[in-house]
Amino acid sequence: MKAPRFASLSLLALVLTVAVHGAQAQSLPLKRVMLSTGGVGYFEHEAMVDGDAELSLEIRLDQVDDVLKSIVVYDATGRVGTIGLAGREPLAQAFRDLPFGLDALASPAALLGALKGAEVAVSGPRQITGRVLAINRETVILPTTGATTARHRVTLYTAQGLESFVLEDAQAVRLADPGLQAQVNAALAAIARHRLADRRILTIKVAGAGQRLVRVAYVVPVPLWKTTYRLTLDRDPKAKAGHLQGWAVVENMTGRDWTGVELSLVSGNPVTFRQAIYQAYYVVRPEVPVEVLGRILPRADKGIVGAAAGRAEAAPKPKTRGPGLRDPRRTLDKKQGTRAMERAAGISGKLFQSRPPSAFKDELVAQAAPARPAFRVQGRESATQVVFRIPGPVDLASGHSLIVPIADRAIPAQRVSLYQPRTHADHPVASARLTNDAKTGLPGGVLTIYQRDSKTGRVAYLGDAQLRTLPPGETRLVGFALDQKVRVEREDKVSATVTAGKIARGVFHLVRMARRTTIYRLKGAAHAPRRVIIEHPRAAGWSLDSPDKTKAAVVLAEGVFRITVDLKPGERRDLRVVTSRPRRESMHLSSLQPRRAAAFAGTNTLSPKVRAAFKRMGGLMAAIEAHKGDVKKITEGQKGIFADQRRIRDNMRRVNNRSQLYQRYVAKLDRQESALEELENKLEAAGDARRKAEKALADYLAALEI
Repeated sequence: MKAPRFASLSLLALVLTVAVHGAQAQSLPLKRVMLSTGGVGYFEHEAMVDGDAELSLEIRLDQVDDVLKSIVVYDATGRVGTIGLAGREPLAQAFRDLPFGLDALASPAALLGALKGAEVAVSGPRQITGRVLAINRETVILPTTGATTARHRVTLYTAQGLESFVLEDAQAVRLADPGLQAQVNAALAAIARHRLADRRILTIKVAGAGQRLVRVAYVVPVPLWKTTYRLTLDRDPKAKAGHLQGWAVVENMTGRDWTGVELSLVSGNPVTFRQAIYQAYYVVRPEVPVEVLGRILPRADKGIVGAAAGRAEAAPKPKTRGPGLRDPRRTLDKKQGTRAMERAAGISGKLFQSRPPSAFKDELVAQAAPARPAFRVQGRESATQVVFRIPGPVDLASGHSLIVPIADRAIPAQRVSLYQPRTHADHPVASARLTNDAKTGLPGGVLTIYQRDSKTGRVAYLGDAQLRTLPPGETRLVGFALDQKVRVEREDKVSATVTAGKIARGVFHLVRMARRTTIYRLKGAAHAPRRVIIEHPRAAGWSLDSPDKTKAAVVLAEGVFRITVDLKPGERRDLRVVTSRPRRESMHLSSLQPRRAAAFAGTNTLSPKVRAAFKRMGGLMAAIEAHKGDVKKITEGQKGIFADQRRIRDNMRRVNNRSQLYQRYVAKLDRQESALEELENKLEAAGDARRKAEKALADYLAALEI
């Protein structure tokens, strides 16, 4: 059975379409890569063009939003036209206006089934012209083998009526309508252009005269490049410098190989974000009913707010375009070509190889110093970041990693023991104090510490550390091991004293000073001196009273005071650290207890006038309390008589009113009434005295201003 000819013709049209498209658009090779610790990378492509040109750039679908946000074109003498890009669902858009869907191109039978009613011309055993009416699938038995196969019978409506043919037997099927044939060709071309679902092609048009260099750049997300350091310290604790090697780990996860690119690494924290620019957004519009005769839809009125606000400000006029952007490309040193780099250090996607063991005469020779890298990375400090430029072109295959040196120099380094209570309660951390005396900063990263004996060349591993970003001129402490030869004990005490106060309008305003005293008991190493740095917590509002910051080595760090103590071998020393914080309080003197007033009167930190006032207040309060005591005593005497009278009256109800006992009760009641009258007079006098004393205190407090 022969395949239909129109399928092969459509395939030929597809090939021609792709070939023409490739001839029109010129590719843009990748030339420069700049990776940032902000999680993004700058990619720059370039091509030589002559006159007007159309450039094509293939990008990943998940990067289209960032490319649309950041793409920039550099053309020194030309002009930028348009940048074309297929939609997020280009095939769906391509088939939106076609009379068939994507599934119709799965087979010739599916296409003819989707084009029912279309006029076709069939070539083969029979010549038929008519309109497609139906397609039926049939199963037939092959006479030679007895196996079954499927074929499709197409029924056409012709001038002679209904005629049918077997699609698989036809030599060619041609669409009679040229417009429909063009639509099929356009659909096949769209499939060819978008055969990769995760890729998109940007078409950039530039206009100009003559040959010139055009660059296209953009910023997209990339994996973070990491920094690792190696610090070699001298065995002598008095040494003031160490050797620092810094290496950057770079990963190519872009999906394409980097061949001969200029690579730069940027250490900084730029503001980066993404926006779904590639997503189609539609404005939600209100739905209104269909207008009919006599129906109107007036705008809803919200009423009058006020007088008119005057004329609106005129829109600012657009500023004229400034001078062109500076060409960001930099000329490479021609002496540092790709081949030289590969011979010197194997930078083309490979790790730097160390010297072979045969190069060493003795494992412990004094010349076993850190090896120098084959090239020097150029570092440049800017306002917010540091740029490390790798000299020479770099090759890095997709999915591979590359390690390149970014620092190799001596650095001021001093050994110290850093006591951090939260890290370890009993021992400090052996640390190195690094000072960046270079003109460029060092990005943060992990740090491996070694110790080297300059006499024998022996090298020992000490530990790992973390290095925060180190700008020029700043210092960092990096801890790498626990110093168990130094011991620290601490004891905390808390106290509070009144240091000042004043009285105004019956209110006592005082300042209470809270103090925290911490005693650090240090024991140095038995056979070596130590410089110990104590990190003491620094809370907000608390100040350091002791040790004196003008006489002791005290610096401020993140949330701590750092106090330096030098210990001789085996020395024991106590360090007393006192911090204080003033706290202001207020209390109404009218509610003050006499004991509290007496306590303030005896507080030597208050002024003599304030203490004298509290002493006077104490006397007035004592008089009030004395009168209150008299009132209480008289009241209790009255209560006793009232209780005895209730008892006597209860007994009188049980005895004869002519008896001698009854007469005694009457006489006693008479005496008690006289006593109650006397107590009532005393209670009134005591109450008057208390009120006079309270008034005297109130008058005194109202007039008191100290």
